[in-house]
Amino acid sequence: MIFPAIAAIALALAATAVQAACLAITAVPEGRALTTLTVPAATPTFDITYVHSVTHRLIVESYRVDGGALVETSIVFDQHGPGLPTAPDEGQTWTDRDGRFIVTLARRFDDLRIRVHRDQVWQLLIGGKTVDLAQWGNRAIEVRVAACDDAVSTSESNDAGSPPSRGRRTDTPASSLAPERRAVMLHRQSTDIR
Repeated sequence: MIFPAIAAIALALAATAVQAACLAITAVPEGRALTTLTVPAATPTFDITYVHSVTHRLIVESYRVDGGALVETSIVFDQHGPGLPTAPDEGQTWTDRDGRFIVTLARRFDDLRIRVHRDQVWQLLIGGKTVDLAQWGNRAIEVRVAACDDAVSTSESNDAGSPPSRGRRTDTPASSLAPERRAVMLHRQSTDIR
């Protein structure tokens, strides 16, 4: 009789210890929910990629979910430009690997506010999926950690008043990405720069 009670307690403790986190993406300044994405418990990381507005080169920013915060762990780029690091800060490393600058970081954020534009091809890569961050139009968005029980549909949400995604897929496998973006993803996986 005591064993079922112990088993029930162990299951309850295990369930609360492995609660998944989610990323909530909202429209700014309205605060309307756009989508919520589950963060893989085994690897609570994601990347945000975009084409730099001045250099027109691909930028890869990597983040880790740490409790209720987002920690930027690295930025990768191949050409200097406005807003990009020019030297490592204290505690950071700067590596030039295969023509790409890799800067390790430990920047902690409560949320990320991003002005996305379709021309810059803003994407969020998480758990093997790619989400087009400009699918809700050229606008400001916020990315933050949220409880998964506050979830909204992960791919069909559309901010009212913004153009729909016009049939564009919101999550695609890495194999369908443009060659340069696929090469960056493969490079990142093979060199483990997180």
